[in-house]
Amino acid sequence: MPRGGQSKKPEPGRPRLVVTAVVRERVHVLHEQGLSRNAIAREIGCAWSTITKIAQEEGLSFDRAQTAQAVEAAKVDNAARRVALVDRLYGRAESVLDRLEAEVYEYRVVGAEGSFVVKDKHPPAQDERNLSSAVTGYLGNAAKLEQLDQGDGSTAARSMLGDLARALDVAAGQLPPAE
Repeated sequence: MPRGGQSKKPEPGRPRLVVTAVVRERVHVLHEQGLSRNAIAREIGCAWSTITKIAQEEGLSFDRAQTAQAVEAAKVDNAARRVALVDRLYGRAESVLDRLEAEVYEYRVVGAEGSFVVKDKHPPAQDERNLSSAVTGYLGNAAKLEQLDQGDGSTAARSMLGDLARALDVAAGQLPPAE
């Protein structure tokens, strides 16, 4: 509690909820209807932490299976979105490379007399540098997104080592003490 016995001030724009018997009963009713902690908080108009505190005090718990299913579904959806993004990034990189490697490179020059299109065999150095940087960025971002779904195997290795350590502990418990 802050100095002087004062309670913490509520967030600006959000009045502090006074937890009354009516609020507790409303939490019970919404919980029985199967609403999640966050949905109850939105319905009542308070922070999720307030609902967590009320639930703990009232002996209520929330079904984590639904949350776990939603999280897994979101992971699958996000993986599909990443695949689509990677495809688009590769497409952009190919498009820029096609422009750089075309037989004729077209670009617009703006001068005192107006603007006009220039056709040349090679792009100006600055254009080539900028377009090459764009290709590098597209490919780098695509590689990072692909890496998210491939994993590096370290989780499986850590799991295997943990299993091995537990097995050694069990085996050591069955051996006679060392002399």
